[in-house]
Amino acid sequence: VNQNFWVFEEAGKKGVKNHAGEIVIPATYEAMGWSNGKFSAPDEVTGYQLNGYWGLISLKNKPVTDPLYSTLRPAAGNLLVASRQGKFSHRHFQGLINFQGKVIIPFQYERLQVEGLRIIAVNRIGQQYLYGVVDMSNKTIIPFSYRRIYAINNLRYAVENGTGKKAIFTDQGKQITEFVLDSIDNFSYNLAIFYQDHQQGLIDITGEKVVEPLYKAIEVQGPEAVRGIRFGKWHVLNSRNQQFGEFLFDAIQVIYPGVYQVSKNGKVWLMDSTGADLTPMDINYLGPIQDGIMVFRKDEKYGFLRKDGSQLLPARFDSAYLEDGFLYARRFTTEKDSWMLYDTLGTRRTSFYYEKIGVGKGPFLPVKRRGHWGIMNTDGEEVVPCVYDSIYDVKPHRIAVKFHGEYGVIDQQENWILLPQPDPVQIIDDQYYLLRRGILTQLRSFDSTLVYFTENPVMVKTGYLLERLSNGKFWKIDLQGRIQNLDEALNGGFEEIREPSEGFYGIKKDGMFGFIDANNKLRIANRYQDVGRFRDGFAAIKIRDRWGFIDKYERIVIQPYYDQVGEFQNGLAVVKRNGKTGLINQKGESVLKPQYSTITFLANDRIVLEQEGKYGMADRNGIILINPRYEFLRDLDNDYLIAGKRGKFGLITFEGVNTIPMIYSQLVYDPFSNRYFAEEGREWEDVEVKMVSD
Repeated sequence: VNQNFWVFEEAGKKGVKNHAGEIVIPATYEAMGWSNGKFSAPDEVTGYQLNGYWGLISLKNKPVTDPLYSTLRPAAGNLLVASRQGKFSHRHFQGLINFQGKVIIPFQYERLQVEGLRIIAVNRIGQQYLYGVVDMSNKTIIPFSYRRIYAINNLRYAVENGTGKKAIFTDQGKQITEFVLDSIDNFSYNLAIFYQDHQQGLIDITGEKVVEPLYKAIEVQGPEAVRGIRFGKWHVLNSRNQQFGEFLFDAIQVIYPGVYQVSKNGKVWLMDSTGADLTPMDINYLGPIQDGIMVFRKDEKYGFLRKDGSQLLPARFDSAYLEDGFLYARRFTTEKDSWMLYDTLGTRRTSFYYEKIGVGKGPFLPVKRRGHWGIMNTDGEEVVPCVYDSIYDVKPHRIAVKFHGEYGVIDQQENWILLPQPDPVQIIDDQYYLLRRGILTQLRSFDSTLVYFTENPVMVKTGYLLERLSNGKFWKIDLQGRIQNLDEALNGGFEEIREPSEGFYGIKKDGMFGFIDANNKLRIANRYQDVGRFRDGFAAIKIRDRWGFIDKYERIVIQPYYDQVGEFQNGLAVVKRNGKTGLINQKGESVLKPQYSTITFLANDRIVLEQEGKYGMADRNGIILINPRYEFLRDLDNDYLIAGKRGKFGLITFEGVNTIPMIYSQLVYDPFSNRYFAEEGREWEDVEVKMVSD
């Protein structure tokens, strides 16, 4: 429903009815309303489509214009943006008409946007699209020389030049600021927030900077109510709290010796240890380092950087990634994907543009070109031409392909090893393959010999097959088709077999757990509710819903007493009783009483203790070094810990002595230079505005 009128359809054609259901425009048109799919009828005029083109018609069923336009949609101010094909070109150009069909702005622009009494227009000059502003008489107000123009209120425009910097122009075409701004928001209370070098300031309607760009964020709450928050100041410190420098960032991350990733208001870049920028400061995304290279994104394009920040490939790709020492990059050209392969020196390996580059085996990669698949090596040579429906199994000397709807196998020289036939194949090695025909699976050699067949499911293992029988057990079939001795570990009636540890496999039989050895011999009878793995010669066992430990001779060395237990590590195990966690030794003696929420072993064998949300530390023997009193604790493995309380962080020793005071909102450790980056947090503050214009 729109203005008491609505579109109806009859015999595939569209018309319009009024609120009473009376037909006001018969169903004789391909579409009613506008080319953007919406319907409205201002001034009781709407659009209609006939023979693929649009025109205007009144709700009294009187055509206002012939169907002349390829697109037609309402704009501001009772105007319509329409497009028509050029007289001497296949291109379509936009213009403005009113609801009487009168041309207001001639059809000469690539794009139009009405802003009050001005129109932002786009011209195509060569391969460039340039913006300008015209008035309702098509007089140029701002020349067509700019990369982008957008309105920031009815009387002001943000104008972007070729370097990406912006200036403010009036609706009379007067430039009132220099091209130094990164971006400008809309005006509110005659003030606009602007970015310059990733920092925010305020500018007034005359173009004067009334607040210098010193802030991370600014909020305009009224003509005289402005507040801002500054960037955190990062101090460069050693473990004795001596300062070596300071920076203003949002965040800093150590990514390589002497190289740091820093961010500021959504932009990231690389910096060296002296604070010098290694990359431009306008990067939107930096990926992790792989093989000394990282993916970066600038605006909406991707490229590659070396770990020292130098550019390997510029940001000209629509997507990019690194894998196995090669660079994969995609550009969207002529309405299709174009993938390319580069090496780590930035040299393009591919001669063609590919629709896809798949994951391969060794030096061979499946590639798709002109809708068909082939094989490319990592030198970029197309060793198997792209003529196949698909390539679905690649081995060093055999390639399974689908060709004209049938399945076969070729070698790297494109010789047929197995001629195309209707059923899928799976390559096992250079001699054998599986052929799956309906419910039947056949083991065949490439000399066409049938070796074995079965209706049961078959899994390919290294050098043999596993056939699952209907009773759930397995047969082991060698590649000569011989049934091997039944594998006791798979056919001993076990309901579960667990991963081995110290030569023992946990098994479940008749609902109870025990252990077998590598020779499938039952070593510990299945008499337990559950078991853990052997570690340091002991394994956890569960009896009557309590956990204890046995040794490899099934002697109970620690009585079943605990609700939960962990594995022994350095002679200690984590145990839980009545919801609290503690530590015991291999004699079952309590090293740390069960009074903690969690106990965690670190890679350096020290132990983190958590008690009601507070953290402490013990050594590898369970001796408490730091009582749980910190809300955050991180062992740096350098005789120091980062500790935190109430959102503030500092550095402490294992004796609990603060060497960097706990006053910082973030503390980042650089293990390569053995120094620290400490952020001095900031709060919102009232901002003094120098002047607000009338």
